[in-house]
Amino acid sequence: MKHYKKVFLPEHPNAGTQGHVYEHRLLAEKLLGRYLTKDEIVHHKDGNKQNNCLDNLEVLNKYEHQKVHAQERALEVSGDASKMRCAYCKEYDLPSNMYVKKNVYQAWHRECANEYKAVKAPKTGPYKYRPRNFKLGIKHDG
Repeated sequence: MKHYKKVFLPEHPNAGTQGHVYEHRLLAEKLLGRYLTKDEIVHHKDGNKQNNCLDNLEVLNKYEHQKVHAQERALEVSGDASKMRCAYCKEYDLPSNMYVKKNVYQAWHRECANEYKAVKAPKTGPYKYRPRNFKLGIKHDG
């Protein structure tokens, strides 16, 4: 895996402890005419961390960035970028058939959540404390 390019710029307000700043973040800042916030992510559209051409970079928030990668995975796995992955059964389905959590790119079938809660009722979200070999018995038409 290739790493992001870094530039030694210790005077930059967002420089790391060793005085380096990621080149793609510097280029995005120059394009926008301001410093990026900690919540802003510079996404490489082609997936190549070494390609810092301005037309390959876009500034996204965490939700938007998560959505972009989730759609890429959905297209690769299911052939449809509009589908979302159920947090419980791991199957891809249309968002209209699922509960979609606001402000976070997460979704699940209500039946899956209900079955999971009936079998193992955690007081946390769908990704936390799920038994490693837990399998749902629900089959979806999708």
